[in-house]
Amino acid sequence: MNLDRPRIGVALLCAALVFASGSCASVDGQPSYAQARLNDLLDSAPFSVSAGPGFMLSAHATVLGTGLGVAPGLHHFGWPAHREAFVRAGDWHEFEAGILIGSARSSAAVGYDVLYFFGFGPICGEHGPGGMETSAMLDLEASAHVGILGARVGVSPIQFADLIAGVFGIDFLDDDRNVKPQPGRYLQDVQSSPSPRPKTGTAR
Repeated sequence: MNLDRPRIGVALLCAALVFASGSCASVDGQPSYAQARLNDLLDSAPFSVSAGPGFMLSAHATVLGTGLGVAPGLHHFGWPAHREAFVRAGDWHEFEAGILIGSARSSAAVGYDVLYFFGFGPICGEHGPGGMETSAMLDLEASAHVGILGARVGVSPIQFADLIAGVFGIDFLDDDRNVKPQPGRYLQDVQSSPSPRPKTGTAR
């Protein structure tokens, strides 16, 4: 019975974070304190399940990564390791391929390209800011997609440190601020954005 108490405590903490995230309003379009902490928590433990045809095995450990296979258009559900949107959790399409000495992962809709060139990365590509993705340089991640289903799980020590610092109001990764939604980004992000106002005026 005593062994169950830590599990119950963790479950209650997660439930409280989810409740607070949904109930606390954003201020001036920015996430509330509870929403920002929940986003940091998701950033620190990326996870998703994938659906669609393909075969892909990959693993990343700090700045080393490898992969084998090709998955040209998988549909992912969860929260990604590469953070671009204000609302982290959702669904997105992604391309991934690997030839052991190198691997590539791309999602134009969400806005990132991540490469491991000769096993070294993560390097941001065309849709990203370029250079090394410093917030993911200590990440540990493994993924497998075989046939039509797969899963990806990881842990990000740098993002976890940002979560702990965020409890005390320190955002050293500067990722708590809102990001303007773009077409094709996470479903929740797009739904939460205001609808464009219709154009007014008389035709000539």
